[in-house]
Amino acid sequence: MEVNNDISSKIIGHHGIVAGIAKKIKIVERIDSKIIKKAHNSKVTHGQVVLALIINGLGFQHRRLYFVSSFFKNLPVEELIGTGIKAEDLNDDVIGEMAYSPVGKYYYDYVQN
Repeated sequence: MEVNNDISSKIIGHHGIVAGIAKKIKIVERIDSKIIKKAHNSKVTHGQVVLALIINGLGFQHRRLYFVSSFFKNLPVEELIGTGIKAEDLNDDVIGEMAYSPVGKYYYDYVQN
């Protein structure tokens, strides 16, 4: 019998439920259909950034936004956010770009209230 040593697992906790609900109600697709990315230097869309911030916020992390990539370091980012996305892709540059887009204004107004 041959043993496959390429199998690994990661703990996703409640983050998988949050990502699953977000995918079911199509948060990423709705945001991306309304707001087109102006800078094309990142493979992360505005909708994916918002999803990452929601998952990060529901992880009860009271840390600065530039720590988002370290929050996702031990999580299966491709399964939670999207195919081809890694933790280091969720950096302060893409969060800042989203924050200065029209969706960022609504996101931060909602968080403030």
